[in-house]
Amino acid sequence: MPRKLAKRAATLAAVVGMALAGGALPISVAQAASAAPPAKYATADITFPGNDGKPHKVTFDKNSFMVDGQRLNVWSGEIHYWRAPDVNSWRDLFQKMRANGYNAVSLYFFWGLHQSKEGGPFDFSKGTIKDLDLLLTMAQEEGLYVIARPGPYVNAEISMGGLPAWMTNYSGGLRTTDPKVLAASKAWLHAFDQIASKHLVTKGGGSVLLYQVENELLSDNAARGAFLKSLVSQVKSDGIDVPLFHNDYGLGGRFKH
Repeated sequence: MPRKLAKRAATLAAVVGMALAGGALPISVAQAASAAPPAKYATADITFPGNDGKPHKVTFDKNSFMVDGQRLNVWSGEIHYWRAPDVNSWRDLFQKMRANGYNAVSLYFFWGLHQSKEGGPFDFSKGTIKDLDLLLTMAQEEGLYVIARPGPYVNAEISMGGLPAWMTNYSGGLRTTDPKVLAASKAWLHAFDQIASKHLVTKGGGSVLLYQVENELLSDNAARGAFLKSLVSQVKSDGIDVPLFHNDYGLGGRFKH
């Protein structure tokens, strides 16, 4: 056996022997063995229009967004909450964003994670990675505006682009005014909006600053336009009053109005 390997083996054997004999372990090993689970991340001490409890006016012009008439340079990064290992890691990620100079976070919302069967209930279970109220609360606590992007289709390199798997049973297109597709899509947005509406900058409830309806529709033909307009009507009727937008694939100038 090489000399270095033999020395390491002897050291390990000595440590194990001491433990079996009831002897004192080296301090570092003893500390590691008795260490308590890591504490949860403390909430940051940050106050901004997204968590001061006051309603604010959100507007924009060709140059920037504005909050109460004051220009806001949105510096945002994106987090996929369902890819994080647990809810405590959300706060860690938000704090890292703030530490790196970001003032906003872009969040897709994964419909397929929250509804497992057609017509079934939406699952926003408290304390799990499905707890969207907790997610939005943590973002505002950590001083980040939220760009909410619930789709229904989000892409995000996930199965079905975020649409629930049961929609594969539909024979028509999945982003159309087909009655079943449209009804299901609007039901998802309505369920999401019940949570998001509690976190709007405009109502003093939180830090949701912008809201994206649908995502990367590749054409703006009459059918797609009707689909998007119907979704927008649903969102507005749910009380979402922050600026709405659509992510135009490749900046193609679609859906201009």
